[in-house]
Amino acid sequence: MTVAAQSHVEALYKKHHSWLYQWLRKRLACEENAADVAHDTFLRVLTSRRVLTEIHEPRAFLTTTAKNLLIDKARRKAIEDEFMQQLQIAMQEMPDSYPSPDLILSAIELLEQLSHVLANVSDKAATAFRLHYLDGIKQSDVAIKMGVSSRMVRHYLTQILLDLHRLNIAI
Repeated sequence: MTVAAQSHVEALYKKHHSWLYQWLRKRLACEENAADVAHDTFLRVLTSRRVLTEIHEPRAFLTTTAKNLLIDKARRKAIEDEFMQQLQIAMQEMPDSYPSPDLILSAIELLEQLSHVLANVSDKAATAFRLHYLDGIKQSDVAIKMGVSSRMVRHYLTQILLDLHRLNIAI
């Protein structure tokens, strides 16, 4: 990050952090969560590739960034809750063979990464991936179900697998 960009972030922080914190505090009804999300918002601004001098409405930009972080947190919570529910079912069925905490954490992180990849591709590509890899439906049947060619299904799956490979995610 250039010195000018860092200076711009510092100015943005000084001018808007208190406002953003108060805005989040009203919506989250929790000082600690509001502080965490405000911190994470500015962290995301620091690590973004967006040119900060192009931001004409800083409060709208910070609000949108904070909302996106809240959506990410809600998505992660939903994944964790679903995993824990499935884990609880599995533990009841096989009480002597439950996974270690490290394995549970790794699985949650993998699910979160996969969820992020699927959220950033077209709906059709995500649907094809879910039908084929999660529901176990053959590619030809996925094509029929989606009303596209088998070649298009292969294209969708390849697109996602390449994204996963670029992120070093093995499924």
